[in-house]
Amino acid sequence: MSFKYLDCHYAKDTNFVYSGQHKIDGADPLTFEVENWSWEKDKNSYFYCGKKCLKLIEKHSKFLTMTIPKTKTMYTIMIK
Repeated sequence: MSFKYLDCHYAKDTNFVYSGQHKIDGADPLTFEVENWSWEKDKNSYFYCGKKCLKLIEKHSKFLTMTIPKTKTMYTIMIK
């Protein structure tokens, strides 16, 4: 896979996903998708503005857990 523009300011290549000039840590380039201008996802996680913040509780689940890094507060939410 060569360098590919996705949407907004997101792009990916064979090894990494980028938000602007910055690599998105933990993003899977093969499955990464842009949901809208601030939400992205791959096969394992959701990202907000290029930062990993949501993780699937179970594969194919519509329930997600979100941990706020500074406070280490965990939330569970349901997505459509």
